[in-house]
Amino acid sequence: MDFLKYAQTESTADHFIQGDGGSLPLKSDEFDLVYCHYFLLWVHDPEKILREMVRIAKPGGWVAAFAEPDYGGRVDYPEELVNLGKMQVDSLLEQSADPFIGRKVRSLFASAGIEDVQVGIMGYEQGNVENRHFESSEWTTLEFDLGKRLPINELNKIKQIYLDSGRNGTRIIFIPTFYTCGRKNKNI
Repeated sequence: MDFLKYAQTESTADHFIQGDGGSLPLKSDEFDLVYCHYFLLWVHDPEKILREMVRIAKPGGWVAAFAEPDYGGRVDYPEELVNLGKMQVDSLLEQSADPFIGRKVRSLFASAGIEDVQVGIMGYEQGNVENRHFESSEWTTLEFDLGKRLPINELNKIKQIYLDSGRNGTRIIFIPTFYTCGRKNKNI
């Protein structure tokens, strides 16, 4: 998918750029806020990305990661769905993602030279599902991650449990998701 063209069709913003997160085509000391969202888990060298974010932030500017999950703390219910989390972790590892990046963000920010680092945890929680589009898109992600691990009849059985438990209010999924922010040193 051409994400740049997609963004241009979905937004009224005037300007979009596309570039390598480790070598952004932007001037140093340019922005008051530089952030990423569900991104560090997908990169090979998250510290390099953070150092690049620091480079383009103004002295005293903010650098933030608004959401980085930690699948190691995942909770699933009903019991028939507990293995979903384990299989999703395996799939993410095979995709070269780091499903445990959330617990690492504080040290990554500090290693990148970011000061006054603040970290918090929000839980991605899903109980009774009212938004059918969200339910469908969430299952599409799971189906992609699990499709190579399970025969189609087993996958369909789990899908039915997943959807039914979401609709009847018994479904619980909790994935601790870390948010982190700090400032670029004013003297740099």
